[in-house]
Amino acid sequence: DGIIVISAVPGPVISAACMQKKVPIVVVNRFARGLNSCSVTLDGAQAGRAIASDLLERGYSRFALLRGSPNIQVITDMFYAFSNTVSDRGLGGQINEITNISGYSDGRKTIVELVKQGQAPDAVLCSSDFTAFGVQAGARYDLDIDVPEKLGIVGIGDSPFSWWPEHDLTTLHFPVDEMVKSTADALLANLRPHATERM
Repeated sequence: DGIIVISAVPGPVISAACMQKKVPIVVVNRFARGLNSCSVTLDGAQAGRAIASDLLERGYSRFALLRGSPNIQVITDMFYAFSNTVSDRGLGGQINEITNISGYSDGRKTIVELVKQGQAPDAVLCSSDFTAFGVQAGARYDLDIDVPEKLGIVGIGDSPFSWWPEHDLTTLHFPVDEMVKSTADALLANLRPHATERM
């Protein structure tokens, strides 16, 4: 009667078939512009502004933004708003955005490379907690950098591992309960009348 797609976007064939059969699609944690669907996702722009403002207020000024796929709209919106917030403050903040960095190994390797290339940031925003864990490890164990005194690190996803003492990572919380409710509400609102009646 309805389809929920999590952290992916349905292809045009599936979308067209669902449109023909009048089957609603709700996409969670992605935008699906141009498809017969609605989206439930984090407000990336608001999150980006909030993270940038917090880091700037703490005195950070040289930022590295590490992301995996360049095609995830919520991260694009977040990083764009982050960069605009830094620019708007007029404090001369430096931003180095790097794509296709995903996971622990990439994070650890990237922070080492940035420092060796003379592009050392004093704060790093990662598009996942696991990339942030790698940045932490590279900074502490490969570069002997004091985290967070000399390098601020922010992850995204609120992984349970972020609470472990060896990580103690600042991370962006996803409002999972609210997103689940919004997804259910969106699906029910778009179900065909006879499907709703059976429920």
